[in-house]
Amino acid sequence: ESETFYEAAALLVTFVLFGHWMEMKSRRGTSDALRALFDLVPPKATVIRDGKEMSIPSADIIEGDIVVLRPGDKVPVDGEITEGESSIDESLVTGESIPVAKTTGASVVGGSVNLTGALQFKATKVGSETVLAQIIKMVETAQNSKAPGQRIADKAAAWLVVLAIGSGLAAFFGWYVVAGAGLLTALTFAVSTVVIACPDALGLATPTAVAVGTGLGAKHNILIKDAATLENTSKLTAIVLDKTGTLTEGKPKVTEVVATAPFDAADVLAYASAVEKNSNHPISMAIIEEARKRGVSIEKKIEKFESIGGHGV
Repeated sequence: ESETFYEAAALLVTFVLFGHWMEMKSRRGTSDALRALFDLVPPKATVIRDGKEMSIPSADIIEGDIVVLRPGDKVPVDGEITEGESSIDESLVTGESIPVAKTTGASVVGGSVNLTGALQFKATKVGSETVLAQIIKMVETAQNSKAPGQRIADKAAAWLVVLAIGSGLAAFFGWYVVAGAGLLTALTFAVSTVVIACPDALGLATPTAVAVGTGLGAKHNILIKDAATLENTSKLTAIVLDKTGTLTEGKPKVTEVVATAPFDAADVLAYASAVEKNSNHPISMAIIEEARKRGVSIEKKIEKFESIGGHGV
């Protein structure tokens, strides 16, 4: 009897601990998704102060600082370009896979990636004011919010706890007092009753689902405003998408080459790729890739090459 009681008690503790472990595991995955958003900001940035370039932590950038960006650099804070031209990948915010051409006066968003040219921009929003910080705040708010269903579950769970404990006590007194069973036998049945009636699943399932859902969404660049919105997605009958790259690979690809006499498709690709080989724009890469796939030579010589931001080559 003693062994049976201890086994039942150990089973109860195991169930409870396993439920909490599952919840913590899911929340860790959610935290990883948030950490990935934080990692979009580079730890260091190059700024110009007193006429000198210096490397400082991105967190130390203040409003009005002139930040220097080189090809491949991540944008540390929001700002306005003061010098230079480049293409910037802003898919983080816009969902558009094609880089955006930027010139003097254009805005840049923290977390985006500078691709081609060198830029200088003035920091206009830093810290919690940046677009990325607002996105992170939105994700955190969504994770901490409660869906209507969860509020009902929480209320029910509170009463079910009382019911579970009451059922356990009733089982104990029923077996010990009424049936005259031994103390350990009565305790074993009481613990078994509590295990069966315990509302752990009801209390843990909904908040875990909300945390996991919003976390996975953030990981895949889908921002869910709050738990109520997440719950309402089960009622969706149609989804309207307005962003390129959402239903596609988000990577340009040549699908057809149309040529007119006296040129053929190989001639068109040869001339086009000869020009595009001097550019690293995604469309240029697609044309060059198609030429290589078709075995077309891209060695034609060109003169007076010029890349005009926002207009092409």
